[in-house]
Amino acid sequence: FFFFLNANRESLPRAMGNTGGLLIETKRTSFRPGDMVEGTVNMQVEKSLKCGALVLELEGRENTKVAQQKKSDAFTRVAHTVHDFSGNVGKGQYCFPFVFQLPYNIPPSFHCDNPGMRVIVGDVIYTLTATCQGTKLFAKTELTLHPAPTPLNPLRIPLETKIKNLLSKSGAISTTLYAEKDQFEPDETMEFRVDVSNTSGTSFPKVELLVVRVLSVQVNGIAQSRKFTVSKEVYNGVGAEQTKKGESALVLRHRLQAALPVTVHLRFIQCQYFARVRFVGAGMLGTVHEVQVPFTLVSVPQDELLLRHAAQQLEQQRLQGQYLATALPASAAAAFAPPAAAAAAA
Repeated sequence: FFFFLNANRESLPRAMGNTGGLLIETKRTSFRPGDMVEGTVNMQVEKSLKCGALVLELEGRENTKVAQQKKSDAFTRVAHTVHDFSGNVGKGQYCFPFVFQLPYNIPPSFHCDNPGMRVIVGDVIYTLTATCQGTKLFAKTELTLHPAPTPLNPLRIPLETKIKNLLSKSGAISTTLYAEKDQFEPDETMEFRVDVSNTSGTSFPKVELLVVRVLSVQVNGIAQSRKFTVSKEVYNGVGAEQTKKGESALVLRHRLQAALPVTVHLRFIQCQYFARVRFVGAGMLGTVHEVQVPFTLVSVPQDELLLRHAAQQLEQQRLQGQYLATALPASAAAAFAPPAAAAAAA
Protein backbone atom coordinates (compact mmCIF):
# COMPACT_ATOMS: atom_id res chain seq x y z
CA PHE A 1 0.00 0.00 0.00
CA PHE A 2 1.04 3.62 -0.29
CA PHE A 3 -0.02 7.10 0.80
CA PHE A 4 -0.81 9.97 -1.57
CA LEU A 5 0.76 13.21 -0.30
CA ASN A 6 -0.91 16.58 -0.88
CA ALA A 7 0.76 19.09 -3.18
CA ASN A 8 1.89 21.55 -0.49
CA ARG A 9 4.57 19.15 0.77
CA GLU A 10 8.10 20.36 0.15
CA SER A 11 9.31 19.08 -3.20
CA LEU A 12 11.54 16.01 -3.24
CA PRO A 13 15.00 16.06 -4.78
CA ARG A 14 14.76 15.59 -8.52
CA ALA A 15 16.40 12.65 -10.19
CA MET A 16 17.56 12.68 -13.81
CA GLY A 17 15.45 14.85 -16.09
CA ASN A 18 12.27 16.64 -15.05
CA THR A 19 9.99 13.63 -14.55
CA GLY A 20 10.19 13.72 -10.74
CA GLY A 21 12.29 12.31 -7.92
CA LEU A 22 12.67 9.75 -5.14
CA LEU A 23 13.76 10.11 -1.52
CA ILE A 24 14.59 7.28 0.90
CA GLU A 25 13.92 7.84 4.60
CA THR A 26 14.76 5.20 7.23
CA LYS A 27 13.74 5.18 10.90
CA ARG A 28 17.37 4.44 11.82
CA THR A 29 20.69 4.79 10.03
CA SER A 30 22.79 2.30 12.03
CA PHE A 31 22.06 -1.42 12.34
CA ARG A 32 23.39 -4.84 13.26
CA PRO A 33 23.27 -7.93 11.01
CA GLY A 34 19.79 -9.47 11.06
CA ASP A 35 18.05 -6.20 12.02
CA MET A 36 14.85 -5.04 10.32
CA VAL A 37 15.18 -1.92 8.16
CA GLU A 38 12.02 0.20 8.18
CA GLY A 39 11.31 3.39 6.31
CA THR A 40 9.58 5.00 3.37
CA VAL A 41 10.33 5.79 -0.26
CA ASN A 42 8.82 9.17 -1.12
CA MET A 43 8.07 9.65 -4.79
CA GLN A 44 7.31 12.85 -6.67
CA VAL A 45 5.91 12.59 -10.20
CA GLU A 46 5.92 15.80 -12.27
CA LYS A 47 3.94 14.32 -15.16
CA SER A 48 2.23 11.02 -15.77
CA LEU A 49 4.69 8.24 -16.57
CA LYS A 50 4.73 4.50 -17.06
CA CYS A 51 6.44 2.53 -14.27
CA GLY A 52 7.28 -1.05 -13.55
CA ALA A 53 8.15 -1.87 -9.92
CA LEU A 54 9.62 0.36 -7.25
CA VAL A 55 12.59 -1.65 -6.01
CA LEU A 56 15.04 -1.25 -3.12
CA GLU A 57 18.49 -2.86 -3.33
CA LEU A 58 21.03 -3.05 -0.54
CA GLU A 59 24.59 -3.50 -1.76
CA GLY A 60 27.63 -4.15 0.40
CA ARG A 61 30.94 -3.34 -1.26
CA GLU A 62 34.56 -3.88 -0.22
CA ASN A 63 36.90 -1.20 -1.61
CA THR A 64 40.69 -1.37 -1.39
CA LYS A 65 43.54 0.83 -2.58
CA VAL A 66 47.31 0.36 -2.62
CA ALA A 67 49.12 3.39 -4.04
CA GLN A 68 47.42 3.91 -7.44
CA GLN A 69 45.93 0.41 -7.63
CA LYS A 70 42.23 0.16 -6.73
CA LYS A 71 39.70 -2.64 -6.43
CA SER A 72 35.98 -2.71 -5.67
CA ASP A 73 34.12 -5.94 -4.95
CA ALA A 74 30.39 -6.34 -4.15
CA PHE A 75 30.00 -9.09 -1.55
CA THR A 76 26.24 -8.90 -0.92
CA ARG A 77 23.09 -7.71 -2.70
CA VAL A 78 19.58 -7.82 -1.26
CA ALA A 79 16.61 -6.73 -3.42
CA HIS A 80 13.15 -5.85 -2.07
CA THR A 81 10.09 -4.86 -4.13
CA VAL A 82 8.35 -1.93 -2.43
CA HIS A 83 5.45 -1.50 -4.88
CA ASP A 84 4.51 -2.90 -8.29
CA PHE A 85 2.90 -0.25 -10.49
CA SER A 86 2.77 -2.17 -13.80
CA GLY A 87 1.13 0.81 -15.44
CA ASN A 88 0.81 4.58 -15.52
CA VAL A 89 1.41 6.75 -12.45
CA GLY A 90 -0.29 10.15 -12.34
CA LYS A 91 1.27 13.43 -11.32
CA GLY A 92 1.57 13.91 -7.57
CA GLN A 93 3.52 12.88 -4.49
CA TYR A 94 3.40 9.38 -2.99
CA CYS A 95 4.80 7.65 0.08
CA PHE A 96 5.58 3.92 0.08
CA PRO A 97 6.47 2.25 3.42
CA PHE A 98 8.89 -0.68 3.39
CA VAL A 99 10.46 -3.17 5.76
CA PHE A 100 13.06 -5.84 5.08
CA GLN A 101 15.60 -7.86 7.06
CA LEU A 102 19.36 -7.56 6.80
CA PRO A 103 21.38 -10.75 6.28
CA TYR A 104 22.95 -12.26 9.39
CA ASN A 105 26.35 -12.96 7.83
CA ILE A 106 27.47 -9.50 6.73
CA PRO A 107 30.51 -7.59 8.08
CA PRO A 108 30.39 -4.15 9.72
CA SER A 109 30.93 -0.86 7.93
CA PHE A 110 34.58 0.07 7.85
CA HIS A 111 37.03 2.78 6.84
CA CYS A 112 40.74 2.92 7.54
CA ASP A 113 43.77 4.41 5.83
CA ASN A 114 47.40 4.34 6.85
CA PRO A 115 49.32 7.04 4.98
CA GLY A 116 52.96 6.34 4.26
CA MET A 117 55.35 5.62 1.44
CA ARG A 118 52.57 3.62 -0.21
CA VAL A 119 49.09 4.68 0.84
CA ILE A 120 46.74 1.79 1.65
CA VAL A 121 43.01 2.24 2.17
CA GLY A 122 40.19 -0.15 3.07
CA ASP A 123 36.45 0.55 2.99
CA VAL A 124 33.28 -1.44 3.56
CA ILE A 125 30.25 0.59 2.43
CA TYR A 126 26.55 -0.27 2.39
CA THR A 127 24.36 1.59 -0.12
CA LEU A 128 20.56 1.44 -0.23
CA THR A 129 19.26 2.35 -3.70
CA ALA A 130 15.65 2.91 -4.80
CA THR A 131 14.82 2.66 -8.51
CA CYS A 132 11.55 2.90 -10.39
CA GLN A 133 11.86 0.38 -13.22
CA GLY A 134 11.29 1.78 -16.69
CA THR A 135 12.07 5.36 -15.57
CA LYS A 136 15.10 7.44 -14.66
CA LEU A 137 13.92 7.94 -11.07
CA PHE A 138 16.37 6.78 -8.39
CA ALA A 139 17.66 7.65 -4.93
CA LYS A 140 20.56 6.48 -2.76
CA THR A 141 21.45 6.54 0.92
CA GLU A 142 24.11 4.84 3.06
CA LEU A 143 23.50 2.55 6.03
CA THR A 144 25.98 1.94 8.83
CA LEU A 145 26.44 -1.66 9.97
CA HIS A 146 27.89 -2.54 13.38
CA PRO A 147 29.36 -5.93 14.35
CA ALA A 148 27.07 -8.68 15.56
CA PRO A 149 27.41 -9.32 19.31
CA THR A 150 29.80 -12.16 20.18
CA PRO A 151 30.67 -13.78 23.53
CA LEU A 152 33.27 -12.08 25.73
CA ASN A 153 36.27 -14.17 26.73
CA PRO A 154 38.55 -13.50 29.71
CA LEU A 155 42.29 -13.27 29.03
CA ARG A 156 45.16 -14.94 30.89
CA ILE A 157 48.60 -14.68 29.25
CA PRO A 158 51.70 -15.95 31.08
CA LEU A 159 55.23 -15.10 29.86
CA GLU A 160 58.78 -15.49 31.15
CA THR A 161 61.98 -13.83 29.93
CA LYS A 162 65.41 -15.01 31.09
CA ILE A 163 67.75 -12.22 32.20
CA LYS A 164 71.53 -12.69 32.06
CA ASN A 165 73.63 -10.12 33.90
CA LEU A 166 77.41 -9.76 34.08
CA LEU A 167 77.43 -7.17 36.87
CA SER A 168 74.38 -8.24 38.86
CA LYS A 169 72.23 -11.27 39.57
CA SER A 170 70.89 -13.23 36.63
CA GLY A 171 67.35 -14.54 36.80
CA ALA A 172 64.04 -14.05 35.04
CA ILE A 173 61.05 -11.76 34.88
CA SER A 174 57.76 -13.66 34.84
CA THR A 175 54.38 -12.05 34.23
CA THR A 176 50.79 -13.21 34.01
CA LEU A 177 48.43 -10.73 32.38
CA TYR A 178 44.71 -10.85 33.14
CA ALA A 179 41.75 -9.06 31.54
CA GLU A 180 38.04 -9.60 32.13
CA LYS A 181 37.30 -9.57 28.39
CA ASP A 182 38.88 -9.59 24.95
CA GLN A 183 36.58 -7.01 23.32
CA PHE A 184 36.49 -3.26 23.70
CA GLU A 185 34.68 -0.29 22.19
CA PRO A 186 36.07 3.04 21.00
CA ASP A 187 36.25 5.55 23.89
CA GLU A 188 36.18 2.69 26.42
CA THR A 189 38.79 2.29 29.16
CA MET A 190 40.62 -1.02 28.83
CA GLU A 191 42.08 -2.54 31.99
CA PHE A 192 44.79 -5.16 32.46
CA ARG A 193 46.07 -6.63 35.73
CA VAL A 194 49.61 -8.00 35.68
CA ASP A 195 51.22 -10.26 38.29
CA VAL A 196 55.00 -9.76 38.16
CA SER A 197 57.88 -11.74 39.63
CA ASN A 198 61.37 -10.36 38.92
CA THR A 199 64.15 -12.59 40.30
CA SER A 200 66.95 -10.83 38.41
CA GLY A 201 69.17 -7.96 39.47
CA THR A 202 67.79 -5.84 36.63
CA SER A 203 65.09 -3.31 37.46
CA PHE A 204 62.26 -2.49 35.07
CA PRO A 205 61.35 1.05 36.13
CA LYS A 206 58.72 1.65 33.47
CA VAL A 207 55.97 -0.28 31.76
CA GLU A 208 54.67 0.86 28.37
CA LEU A 209 51.21 0.05 27.05
CA LEU A 210 50.98 0.50 23.29
CA VAL A 211 47.80 0.00 21.26
CA VAL A 212 48.82 -1.16 17.78
CA ARG A 213 46.65 -1.52 14.67
CA VAL A 214 47.66 -3.74 11.75
CA LEU A 215 45.87 -2.98 8.47
CA SER A 216 46.30 -5.38 5.55
CA VAL A 217 44.68 -4.91 2.14
CA GLN A 218 44.88 -6.71 -1.18
CA VAL A 219 44.45 -5.20 -4.65
CA ASN A 220 44.73 -7.27 -7.82
CA GLY A 221 47.06 -9.75 -6.16
CA ILE A 222 49.14 -7.00 -4.51
CA ALA A 223 49.07 -7.32 -0.71
CA GLN A 224 50.27 -4.60 1.63
CA SER A 225 50.31 -4.46 5.42
CA ARG A 226 51.00 -1.55 7.78
CA LYS A 227 51.49 -1.36 11.55
CA PHE A 228 50.41 1.82 13.26
CA THR A 229 50.78 2.76 16.94
CA VAL A 230 47.40 4.19 17.87
CA SER A 231 48.34 5.30 21.40
CA LYS A 232 50.94 4.86 24.11
CA GLU A 233 50.93 5.22 27.90
CA VAL A 234 53.70 4.75 30.49
CA TYR A 235 53.32 3.34 34.03
CA ASN A 236 55.62 2.59 36.99
CA GLY A 237 57.25 -0.85 36.78
CA VAL A 238 59.11 -3.15 39.20
CA GLY A 239 62.50 -3.04 40.87
CA ALA A 240 65.26 -5.63 40.93
CA GLU A 241 64.30 -8.85 42.74
CA GLN A 242 60.79 -7.53 43.36
CA THR A 243 57.43 -9.28 43.19
CA LYS A 244 54.04 -7.63 42.66
CA LYS A 245 51.11 -10.03 42.79
CA GLY A 246 47.55 -10.15 44.05
CA GLU A 247 46.58 -6.87 45.70
CA SER A 248 49.95 -5.33 44.78
CA ALA A 249 49.74 -6.41 41.11
CA LEU A 250 50.20 -3.78 38.43
CA VAL A 251 46.93 -2.33 37.10
CA LEU A 252 47.13 -0.75 33.66
CA ARG A 253 44.18 1.38 32.58
CA HIS A 254 44.04 3.08 29.21
CA ARG A 255 41.20 4.91 27.49
CA LEU A 256 40.88 4.15 23.80
CA GLN A 257 40.33 6.88 21.24
CA ALA A 258 36.74 7.66 20.27
CA ALA A 259 37.18 7.37 16.49
CA LEU A 260 38.78 4.02 15.66
CA PRO A 261 37.91 1.57 12.87
CA VAL A 262 36.58 -1.78 14.08
CA THR A 263 38.23 -5.17 13.76
CA VAL A 264 37.44 -6.91 10.43
CA HIS A 265 38.55 -10.12 8.74
CA LEU A 266 37.38 -9.95 5.13
CA ARG A 267 38.46 -11.29 1.77
CA PHE A 268 40.55 -8.25 0.83
CA ILE A 269 40.74 -6.32 4.14
CA GLN A 270 42.14 -7.36 7.52
CA CYS A 271 42.20 -4.97 10.48
CA GLN A 272 43.59 -6.30 13.77
CA TYR A 273 44.45 -4.76 17.14
CA PHE A 274 47.05 -5.65 19.74
CA ALA A 275 47.90 -4.25 23.17
CA ARG A 276 51.65 -4.52 23.71
CA VAL A 277 52.70 -4.44 27.37
CA ARG A 278 56.46 -3.73 27.49
CA PHE A 279 58.63 -3.91 30.62
CA VAL A 280 61.68 -1.80 29.77
CA GLY A 281 64.82 -2.62 31.74
CA ALA A 282 67.14 0.00 33.20
CA GLY A 283 70.56 0.62 31.68
CA MET A 284 71.93 1.14 28.21
CA LEU A 285 70.98 -2.33 27.00
CA GLY A 286 67.31 -1.65 27.75
CA THR A 287 66.23 -5.28 28.15
CA VAL A 288 62.58 -5.62 27.14
CA HIS A 289 60.02 -8.13 28.36
CA GLU A 290 56.94 -7.79 26.11
CA VAL A 291 53.47 -9.34 26.30
CA GLN A 292 51.35 -9.04 23.15
CA VAL A 293 47.58 -9.10 23.76
CA PRO A 294 45.26 -9.50 20.75
CA PHE A 295 41.82 -7.93 21.21
CA THR A 296 38.74 -7.16 19.16
CA LEU A 297 37.46 -3.62 18.68
CA VAL A 298 33.68 -3.43 18.19
CA SER A 299 31.20 -0.59 17.74
CA VAL A 300 27.61 -0.18 18.97
CA PRO A 301 24.57 1.41 17.23
CA GLN A 302 23.62 4.84 18.52
CA ASP A 303 20.21 3.77 19.83
CA GLU A 304 21.86 1.03 21.93
CA LEU A 305 24.32 3.56 23.36
CA LEU A 306 21.44 5.86 24.33
CA LEU A 307 19.59 3.00 26.05
CA ARG A 308 22.78 2.00 27.87
CA HIS A 309 23.35 5.59 29.02
CA ALA A 310 19.75 5.86 30.24
CA ALA A 311 20.12 2.59 32.19
CA GLN A 312 23.34 3.85 33.79
CA GLN A 313 21.61 7.07 34.88
CA LEU A 314 18.73 5.10 36.41
CA GLU A 315 21.20 2.88 38.26
CA GLN A 316 23.05 5.94 39.60
CA GLN A 317 19.74 7.41 40.81
CA ARG A 318 18.86 4.10 42.47
CA LEU A 319 22.23 3.93 44.26
CA GLN A 320 21.93 7.56 45.28
CA GLY A 321 18.50 6.84 46.75
CA GLN A 322 19.90 3.88 48.71
CA TYR A 323 22.74 6.01 50.07
CA LEU A 324 20.38 8.78 51.15
CA ALA A 325 18.05 6.27 52.80
CA THR A 326 20.88 4.83 54.94
CA ALA A 327 22.96 7.97 55.59
CA LEU A 328 20.21 10.50 56.32
CA PRO A 329 17.00 10.64 58.36
CA ALA A 330 13.91 9.73 56.33
CA SER A 331 12.70 13.34 56.07
CA ALA A 332 16.06 14.60 54.78
CA ALA A 333 16.46 11.66 52.39
CA ALA A 334 13.07 12.41 50.82
CA ALA A 335 14.09 16.01 50.28
CA PHE A 336 17.22 15.05 48.33
CA ALA A 337 15.90 11.96 46.54
CA PRO A 338 15.10 11.96 42.78
CA PRO A 339 11.51 13.11 41.97
CA ALA A 340 10.21 9.58 41.38
CA ALA A 341 11.66 8.32 44.65
CA ALA A 342 10.30 11.34 46.56
CA ALA A 343 6.80 10.77 45.13
CA ALA A 344 6.90 7.09 46.12
CA ALA A 345 8.03 8.02 49.64
CA ALA A 346 5.11 10.45 49.94
